[in-house]
Formats: sequence, structure tokens, C-alpha cells
Amino acid sequence: MHISFFSKKAIASVLIATVLAVVWTLGVSATSYVQTWPGPTGYGSTSGPQHGAQAGYTPTAFSGSANLRVSGSTTVYPIVHEFTTTYASDLPGVTADVQQGGSGWGRDDTGIGWGDVAMSSSAFPTSGNQGVQPDTTTPMWDVTKIARDAICVIINSDVTGITHLTKAQIKSIYEDTSITSWKQITDPVTSTIGNDIPIKIFARELGSGTRSSIGDQCSFHKDSNQEYDLEIAKVTAVMGASWNRPTSNEAMQADINTNDGSANGGIGYVGLGFSVNSDGTPLANATEIQIVSSGTTAYSPTTLNVYTGLYPLSRFLQVGVLHGYQSPNAANAQTLVTGLTGEDGQKCVADQHFLKLFMDQDVNKNGKVNSTDVGAVGSAFNSVPTDGNWNVRADVNRSGKVNSTDVGSIGLYWNYDYSANMP
Repeated sequence: MHISFFSKKAIASVLIATVLAVVWTLGVSATSYVQTWPGPTGYGSTSGPQHGAQAGYTPTAFSGSANLRVSGSTTVYPIVHEFTTTYASDLPGVTADVQQGGSGWGRDDTGIGWGDVAMSSSAFPTSGNQGVQPDTTTPMWDVTKIARDAICVIINSDVTGITHLTKAQIKSIYEDTSITSWKQITDPVTSTIGNDIPIKIFARELGSGTRSSIGDQCSFHKDSNQEYDLEIAKVTAVMGASWNRPTSNEAMQADINTNDGSANGGIGYVGLGFSVNSDGTPLANATEIQIVSSGTTAYSPTTLNVYTGLYPLSRFLQVGVLHGYQSPNAANAQTLVTGLTGEDGQKCVADQHFLKLFMDQDVNKNGKVNSTDVGAVGSAFNSVPTDGNWNVRADVNRSGKVNSTDVGSIGLYWNYDYSANMP
């Protein structure tokens, strides 16, 4: 078929207009992101809801110069951000752009081939048919756990009489429109009735992994689109249709931990690293609630309770890459994932007030603190990093030398067993 020169020009104009329209629709300007690989190949061509992001999702605007693009969970973000900035020597040749915006956004960015690594504080889909990974017969994601966390329920300090809650009570507070005052809540352990003030419910944005985690663990109702419809209705009724949900753990903490009156009667939830101030001190205007597992047995999100999983809202923080999809940045992505589970990455976990995958006292990483760990310390006894028998994990307190203080640290957790809750 013969096409004239003028017809070719017209077709080219249409194609250019179409490309510009797609870029505009995705919400990423051509100047803000230089696309050098498949990007959103197949985006919009598959059926079903997106993997966790709310309606109106647009891909993250990464730096065009970065050769590693990471996005997602605001809970995971401080760990990854610290690692990529403080321990850049662990990532040779890597220029990382790490952005936070919610677990759903990270999974969607990576799922359509726009990002390289997704940070998530909630579960990754076990299979999928999104974007560059259309195969539904194999896992969509390769997921790596990088830290232990707990969802901490916090209430404003003007709420009195309530220091424990069941998961069923949390569900009713967030879903049942007839529950409007703390005087309708009875502490399941002390039998104390809450004070007579309205309940103000703070909830994270749609697409938040922390929201998904607490919703799933407390059995929030889901509609046919797998969205917490009753929570949405209750939050809208209590907070108003124009109220903006906090978009990060930090924002949620600030919303509850205030004495300016805006959070009176308030309840919310944050990751473990945000249940305290950035320096590790307790919040001044918020109280952390113990969660009942059964009967009147309640647990706080202490180190030991999270390691064993006794705290009912325990979870793992994770990063994921697409299974079987080799982007040009795949090697850099794997370097990051490996580094986060290494010594420096795990130090970042502790620095941000989350829990390492393995207890420091569990030298051989078998989920138990016992004589085998003492034996490992013995094999490296009196060594320093330049010695041939040096073992960084045998340096339990990370002092730079393996000695009796490391044995003493193991003794503090002697015979502690968390092997039933391994990564």
C-alpha cells in the first residue's frame, strides 16, 4: 500500500499526540523522568484492580539520572533511605532514588516496570498479571524480608480508662457507625469503661501497607474490589468527606501525638519505629495500647513479643522485585536487596527503631539463643576485625572486639526461642 509523504506526516503527528497524551495520563512529565526502558508496558491493558494503590494512582516521578528506582512504604522508607545514603559504599556504581508514597504505590510502580524495587509493609500478591509481568502461572514477585515490625495502636492521652483493646474492638471502632464515644468501650483486661468523649478515628491513606496490615489482621470488611468499604464509610462519617488521611507514619504520629485539641479522643496506628520519638523517647501526648490475643491475655509490642509473634499485630517489612523480569537495573536492585539483609542494612533497621531479622544474641541465626551461640563466640574469642577468626556476629554488642561482654549479652537471653517465627 502506498502512503504519501503528507499522509506519513499526518500519521506521525497522530502518533506524537498519542504518546504525549499517554505521558499526560500517567501524570509524569517528559522533563521529570527520562524513560530509557520499558516503563509502563502493558499498563491499563489488564483486568482487575491495581495491586494496592487507590484510584488515581500515577507512577512516581523518579530522577532521570538514577540507575536504581525504589518506592513504596513509608514504614520501610527510613531504613532504605538510611542505607542508600549512609552506606553508599555497599552499593558501588549505584545512584539510588528512594521515594515514599505507600506500599501500594511501590508495588504498582515496580509492577508496571516503572520502578526497580518495591518497599512494602503489607503482603505482596502471590501472583499477578500486571504490566511487564503478565504470567499468572508463576509468582509475580521475589520478596525479601528485611526487618521485623509491629503495628502499634496509639490513642491521644486525653482518652482515659482504656489501655488494652481486642482486635474485634479495633474493628468495631473503625467500622461500626454506632460506636461513637469512648464510654462505649470497656477495657477487656481491667473492665474499666472509657471516658465520655467522642472517638476520633485516624486512618492512613488508601494504598498504605500499614492500613492494609491492620485491616487484614483485624478482619476489616472488604467489598468486591477488596477495599475496606466500611472503614471508608466510618472515617468519612466521623472525620468528614474533606478530611485528608495522613500519608505517612510520621504524619499519623503527629496527628495523634498532640495536645492542641485536634486529636482529642483520637485513635490511630503506626509502625514500631514511629511509636516513639525519633530519639527513642516515649511520645508525650499519646498512649500505646496493649493488644489482647485471647481472653484477658494482652501483649505490648516489646522486642521479645515481636520476635516470637506473641504480639498480635506483628509483621515483617519487605522489599520485592518482579519475578523473572530482568530490567537494565536488575543487578543494582539485587545489590540493594542483599545489602539490606547484611550487617550494614540491619544496623539501619535498628537505627530506625525497628527489629533486625535475627536477634544479635542469636549468633548462628537459628532462632534460638543457647550454647551453640556461646560456642561461636568462643571460636572468635578476643578477635578483632583484622583477625582471621573474626566473626562480626560473635561481636554481639558490636564493640569491635569479641570478649566476655558478648558472652554476658547472650546470657541475658539464655534459652530464648523464637524459631517458630523465623523470616
